[in-house]
Amino acid sequence: MPDQTPFRQSRLDCLLEQFKAVARGGDPTRIDGMRRVLRAEGLDDERITALYIQFTMRDMPDDFVPQADIIAMARQDRAAHAADCTCSRCGG
Repeated sequence: MPDQTPFRQSRLDCLLEQFKAVARGGDPTRIDGMRRVLRAEGLDDERITALYIQFTMRDMPDDFVPQADIIAMARQDRAAHAADCTCSRCGG
């Protein structure tokens, strides 16, 4: 997790707003990139998935459907990796 600096919360707030825009845009490549950035900031996959659901459940057209594969992938990753995993995908 990055050092706790006076600006960390502001940086995290900005990243979460960016993630919201990316999630609502629906581009899987950009979503995956933002997930990696948020992991590097210390958020775990469960929290990131919850944010994805929260961000895509509001202000969307009636026919919008969140990408279930992203949710399933996060659940699968969580089950497949130990909490102290240091693989490159987990940011270790």
